[in-house]
Amino acid sequence: MSGSNGTSPICPYCFAGHLVAPSCDHCGMDVTLREGIPSTIDFETEETDVDDLEALATVQADTLDEVLARVRDDYMDGSIVDRFFKTRTACWRVLVSSVLSGRGLVVGTHDESVGILLSEVVEELYAVDTSVPRLRAQQAVANATGTTVNPVHSDLEELSFPPKSFDVIVVQCRANQIDEYLEQLEPILAEDGSLLVLTDGWTREIGLTERLGLGDSSSGVRERFESSLRGHSFGITRAVRRAGLSVVGEHALLSTSRHENQRAFDVRSQEAHDWLLHGSNKTASTTPFVIARQISRLAQRAGILRQCYPRYLFVCRRQNAAGELSSPNGIVLAGKNRSTVLELEDNEIQRIRKVPNSSWQATVNENAQAALNTVPDSLADTVPTGESQETTFGPERIEQPVSGTPLDQTLEATPESVDRHLEAVFDWLIEFQRATCDRWVTKTPAEIERELTVEQVGLSNPPSVDRELEVPQVVTHGDLSGSNIYLRNQEVSYVIDWEFSKISANPIIDVGYLILQLIDAFGTNFNSSFKNYFINNMPIGKLLCSHLQNYSDQIGIDPHCIAVYLPLGYIHQTKTDLRYNRKSDVDWPTRVHSIWNFQEEVANRIV
Repeated sequence: MSGSNGTSPICPYCFAGHLVAPSCDHCGMDVTLREGIPSTIDFETEETDVDDLEALATVQADTLDEVLARVRDDYMDGSIVDRFFKTRTACWRVLVSSVLSGRGLVVGTHDESVGILLSEVVEELYAVDTSVPRLRAQQAVANATGTTVNPVHSDLEELSFPPKSFDVIVVQCRANQIDEYLEQLEPILAEDGSLLVLTDGWTREIGLTERLGLGDSSSGVRERFESSLRGHSFGITRAVRRAGLSVVGEHALLSTSRHENQRAFDVRSQEAHDWLLHGSNKTASTTPFVIARQISRLAQRAGILRQCYPRYLFVCRRQNAAGELSSPNGIVLAGKNRSTVLELEDNEIQRIRKVPNSSWQATVNENAQAALNTVPDSLADTVPTGESQETTFGPERIEQPVSGTPLDQTLEATPESVDRHLEAVFDWLIEFQRATCDRWVTKTPAEIERELTVEQVGLSNPPSVDRELEVPQVVTHGDLSGSNIYLRNQEVSYVIDWEFSKISANPIIDVGYLILQLIDAFGTNFNSSFKNYFINNMPIGKLLCSHLQNYSDQIGIDPHCIAVYLPLGYIHQTKTDLRYNRKSDVDWPTRVHSIWNFQEEVANRIV
């Protein structure tokens, strides 16, 4: 639809013609093109990272990894990459899915990912920005990921679009700018269209959330002061009404200083409030959210909670098209690759929806379904009951809630606790791997080296292996850590979150990851924890090796094979991160190097 895919850009004045320099072949309007992008203003915003944006503007599907490696300082650098590929911050799409259709417009202070993700679900998406490099990069990345964003170089005052031409408009701005934005956007909103406003509340503008680790504040003292006066439900609603619109939906978005928009819910839902304030710790799983829960309880008692959220998402319509928006009666928990919707009724979870964050992350649900289809009958009651269904966002997993307590909530750094927990998990894991083993394969030293190598993150030249190894091929979970293993009566009751699973893979992916993540949980630094608990002759280290030796006997795998492949789960995580997120949040490669540095000691302890 736009210049990057082989056709002339669509005319932003009529949407009926294409721009054949210097005018539209339908309406005849003269339109300036800046590097192939329609422009209605004569200035550009200067970018400090223009070289990186220009590099991204050249990207194609088959060069995406190569170009991203050039714009990243290292495999954990998200300064540019996250703007395009950090999909968890747009988890709010799930709450407003009923209005995401037709022709859409994105304007304001969004990251580029918002336009890309919305373009997957609407029929036609336009993005407005004053920066040509940003627009070119966004357009190219969208094309490389299989979708289309139509860029327009403009600002709020010079929007050229026809009246009532957009079915959905998404704007992010500060509360003191809402009047200005709505004045310009209301005329181009379709008669039955929806306008979504994302804005920070006063608690974030004054810096309260920043001090609590619940989201950083924007810059500008004056702007923060002015926005804090209007950044509440009452003030935003008044601004919407002044524009001749009505509020049909109001949602709260909760962030941390690390991740934006990590919890989302309809503020009208009493059940969502009750669950957040008094329910499961799954909605308050980190220290910042525990703090938020305590403060929210105080605000609720004072009757002002609705006015105190750190970020709001308002859904607005024309008054003649107004009607309450239908949205899930629950809570959205943003994840790295998919978001979890806890649907509530009578203050209980009735079902769980696992929604992919993007089209390229949709395969995680396919992975999960494929793995769950292989679970033997004897273990069927230890995996989530559910089904897959096709939706606007791709294949969703619909699951029933599980029972038990996550292992990481009961595990203690004592030999007795470690022994008891590992015995339960290994009993389950050995039975599962025996049941799903489809063959044994012979791995040559060269093949082993290739499996342990990820050149783009510096994982090369692993410790040499001087002989072939026999390795069973089983279904692997891929993320077998304490938060995904539920226990009841000292047995595994459920193993959840199978999105990183593989069919017919090396079983040490799970065995090694389980042991290494357990070690990591006992300290603040993986390197020192690994040395203390695994290499040094400590009681817990002896237990870990004892369980690995027993596993080796039960499966019939050479202990030397376990030592060689011990970090394979971390390598699997690295590859998965790069595939779905284009960077890694955890420094898995450094952990792998730490394990390799003690390869001989590891082998001596296990063999």
